[in-house]
Order: sequence, then structure tokens, then C-alpha cells
Amino acid sequence: ILHSRVGRGSTIASFREHGADLSECIRWIEAHSVLYYKQDAFQCAHAGVCVEPIERNDPDVLLHDHSIVRENRYRGKLTITGHLALREPVWFTGDRKNIQRLACRREYGLPHCGVICIDTGCCMGGTLTAMAIENDHFKLFAVQ
Repeated sequence: ILHSRVGRGSTIASFREHGADLSECIRWIEAHSVLYYKQDAFQCAHAGVCVEPIERNDPDVLLHDHSIVRENRYRGKLTITGHLALREPVWFTGDRKNIQRLACRREYGLPHCGVICIDTGCCMGGTLTAMAIENDHFKLFAVQ
């Protein structure tokens, strides 16, 4: 049911309508996709990180694991994630209890550790949230 809500059914129907080979497209996407992005001050993964360095994580963790957000226990290098739709962007400090809700268009200092989840459910009727990082600061932007 979730796949149909986030467009999987429409995607399959579109491929069929245009006579395209979905398996060929999947192979192309896999060959041309990166599983993470890493800089000195932060790293990005679609869903999660369990171990450092980020490149030691299983692809399934990077693409699907929610535990770093749900458990709020990750205190490694600041990681920006999505994949788990929240009502608003949140910084999970990693101490299992404290979270900081993040407002759009406000400037924040870039934390050194924890997780910032910017998934605000655009595929389920929420907003699309983007994050701009410059020097040691960041701002979030939401688009309806």
C-alpha cells in the first residue's frame, strides 16, 4: 500500500504505457547512483548510518535503516538523512532524549554530531525540504 501512495504504481504504469523496460532502468540507476556523500563537516545518507566511517555501512542501512532517527543514539559525524517522513525537520542530538525542531529560513550553526532529518513527507502530501550549508551554518527551505 505504501508503494502505491508514493508513486510506485504510477511509475510501473508509465513504463508499461511507453513500452520501456523497468529492469533496464533499475540497472542504470544502480550503476549511476551514490549511496552517500561525505565532507569534512558532515555526511549525507538516504536513511541511516550504523558505523563509522560511512563507507563501511551496508547499502541496506544507508538506504532503509531508520534506527538512527527512531532511537536518537547516533553521536557520530553529523549525518543528514531523509527516508523517515516527519512533520518538520529535526536535529537528533544522539543522547536518546533531546531533539531540536528546526524552522525554515532561520540560520543555525552546523552541529558536529547527531542526525538532521529533513524528510517532511513531500511524497505523502507534505512539503519538500532542502538544506543549504555554507561555512559552519545552515538554513532549511520548504516548498509546497
